[in-house]
Amino acid sequence: MLRTYCLTESQATEIDVSDDVGRRLAQLGRRLAATTRSGDDDDATVIRCRPSLNGAWSVTVREAIGIVQVGDVRLLCEPKIPMPHLLHLFRRQMGVFKADSSIARTSTADELWSLVAGWFVKSLEELIRSGLAMDYAPVTGDLSVVRGRLDPRVSAGNLLRGSTAMTCHFEEYSANAPLNRVLKASALAVARSGLLDREVRRRAFRAASHMDGVQDLEPLDLHAAQVERHTGRYQQPIELARIVLDGTGVGLGASASLIGHSFLLRTPELVESAIRSLVAETLADLVAVRKGRLVLNGAAESLNPDLVFGTQAVGDVKYKLWKGSWHRPDLYQIVTFATGYQVNHALKVGFAEHPEPVEPLEVGAVRLRLCDWQADPTVAPQDAEDDFVDRIRKWWSEVAC
Repeated sequence: MLRTYCLTESQATEIDVSDDVGRRLAQLGRRLAATTRSGDDDDATVIRCRPSLNGAWSVTVREAIGIVQVGDVRLLCEPKIPMPHLLHLFRRQMGVFKADSSIARTSTADELWSLVAGWFVKSLEELIRSGLAMDYAPVTGDLSVVRGRLDPRVSAGNLLRGSTAMTCHFEEYSANAPLNRVLKASALAVARSGLLDREVRRRAFRAASHMDGVQDLEPLDLHAAQVERHTGRYQQPIELARIVLDGTGVGLGASASLIGHSFLLRTPELVESAIRSLVAETLADLVAVRKGRLVLNGAAESLNPDLVFGTQAVGDVKYKLWKGSWHRPDLYQIVTFATGYQVNHALKVGFAEHPEPVEPLEVGAVRLRLCDWQADPTVAPQDAEDDFVDRIRKWWSEVAC
């Protein structure tokens, strides 16, 4: 019988599972970290799973939401903020979210995987109907006549073994390109997911089977699969494909599915990008807003604020709930950003269930302000956005005067 446990991302929860399931969860977390941006520290894991003194296991899913199933145990990891608010922000990040009304009906983490998988399959089916992009790909093969560049050493070995085949390196115009290999690998990940209903899996398998000539994912494909002007129609399918591959641990040969089934969606980057897009749109007529990168002299280090407002201010997005006081590392970080960019104004954007006016904090010449999104389950996401936009404009009027 399947046992389901509900968790909140980045919060430890004790669950009563066997040692075998606990170890498999920990192993799955390490496999997932190897293929996502979360594996950037010494304790690289998406799922931290440790035995407790009372015989249970303490499980923390780090900065991700979704669903994990190992053996007879299913974990549903919900976001720190209400799901409708998180999905509202995702809608701003990806155009596909705007077109599908089913987002309004999604309320749990397992529904999110079905939603994303359905979006991906739909976008892939539309792409296949319009025709896959072709490109020149390097091929090595044994031929009866020379084509491209002859490999004399291997061909000589063929002759010594009594074969007249000539090994050649050449390029072939086909659909076997990185973009298509990423899409096919994502389709197969959906088709093999034991967490999805049969119809979505069937459509994903059928789409993959129609990608004639497209081979398996190669180690450098995720880096090489870049959308260019002539492949602009790939933008949406590729964005969704990357989410599928990251969330299921597919890529670079990670066989996470041998341990369990999962779909875990990394939240910080999507939230950061969505907030930056909203702020840039809000202040478009007043100042350019971008992500920053300032390389420091004398060290291989850089300052990377999430928000840079022209030459007048910096800001940072923290995907966490305001607890009523400044988190000291966050405070130090944003002051460093302002100092490095030589500006006197800084903004921290976060989330609060009931945002209250907080007096500006002054550190030397740097004046810090808070602007939190109202993550209240009783407040409609659009109302929270309208309130957030009003306060962003009010803050900028203070900076610009």
